[in-house]
Amino acid sequence: MSAELSTQVRFEPEFLRRLGLRIEQRRAQGLLRRSSQLLDVSPASGGKLRGMSAGYELDRMRSWRWGDDPRQVDWAATLRSGEPMVRVVRGESAPECTLVLDASLSMAVGQPTKLQRAAELVAWLAASMLELGGRVRLVVHGSTVQVHTAGSRTQLSSLLVALQGVRAAGHWSAADLANSVPQRGLAWVIGDYMSVDPGASNGALCRQRTRGGLHALLVLAPEERDPQQGSVLWRDPEDRRASSAQIDGALQARYQAELSSELDKRAFALRQARGQLVVVTSDGAWDEQCALLDGVA
Repeated sequence: MSAELSTQVRFEPEFLRRLGLRIEQRRAQGLLRRSSQLLDVSPASGGKLRGMSAGYELDRMRSWRWGDDPRQVDWAATLRSGEPMVRVVRGESAPECTLVLDASLSMAVGQPTKLQRAAELVAWLAASMLELGGRVRLVVHGSTVQVHTAGSRTQLSSLLVALQGVRAAGHWSAADLANSVPQRGLAWVIGDYMSVDPGASNGALCRQRTRGGLHALLVLAPEERDPQQGSVLWRDPEDRRASSAQIDGALQARYQAELSSELDKRAFALRQARGQLVVVTSDGAWDEQCALLDGVA
């Protein structure tokens, strides 16, 4: 591994072109639908009987149709119009997604770096949610904690600018993880968890029972996912200490077994939080990894 690590996210023009193309393709396929579509409160229209409960606001009235629930009749509007009228409501709050990005120094490992690939996948997650009409809250944990928000797809560019300025630095803890995940809405935690004790981070994930679900995207360098046999020089990105090891078949098999066990534990912790674990490598195909995320979201 090189002594000098690339620590800053950079979005090349080719990546931005691919991101834009993927967004346009999804729009054309009709797979990104705005979640703020009107909710007709009648069984006849297939809507759910939510009435005017919290989180919904009146959008308009319409004439009563056969099959409408009598509880949804607005009697004041009925008296004014001379015909039965029912309420149509709209979701008052757009869906919200919190994206927690680990920008600790361990994310500077890999070619491309884990931080670079994590940022590229965060860009897609943010674009997907904004296309759905939702809001995005981006929390970046590096040497400091940065919070960025976007409420419409026209604000995606501001999130990309914020991501491009991110540098790998510092470390984060299980407490940082727990404090960053809200109790409502969808949340994604993106990183390598290298700075967080496995038991503590799994416990933090278990306690986060968010309403919308909590998912984790684990980004590993190729050598972390599948170390090759032979002489290996490892440089700790946080304290810069170097160590060497001779990896033979037995050590490689032991490493793979321990990694598999740890991933199983993390996946179990996320299932308790109504979420899933997605594992990728920093050198994998970005489009294929986006498709994995689409399958979860």
